[in-house]
Amino acid sequence: MITLLIAETSDAINLFKGDADLQNEKRLKGVKGDVTIFAISISIATLLLWMRLLYFLRIFDTTGFLIRAIIQVMSEMKYFMMILMIAYFAFGDSYKVISLANPNVSEGGSASD
Repeated sequence: MITLLIAETSDAINLFKGDADLQNEKRLKGVKGDVTIFAISISIATLLLWMRLLYFLRIFDTTGFLIRAIIQVMSEMKYFMMILMIAYFAFGDSYKVISLANPNVSEGGSASD
């Protein structure tokens, strides 16, 4: 199971790096946005594979209660996490407004000389 997970991840990384052949590198050379989307999708797939490993660890007596405890804690934290995300967005929005009011800062966030 773990070797399959590692093999799938390493195949995805090798595909992302473009180690396949020169033709693949030429094809991806001018398409920077697609490579970024591909990297994001690979990272999400890798995270889901690790979550699946945690799901399979529930069947063992030594790890089953730990996985159940993690799931219970995460389910009880959902309201706290929602309030925390609202606070993060509020501070981020206020800093964005302050940044837009400053004429010395460009849209990217760096000071223009």
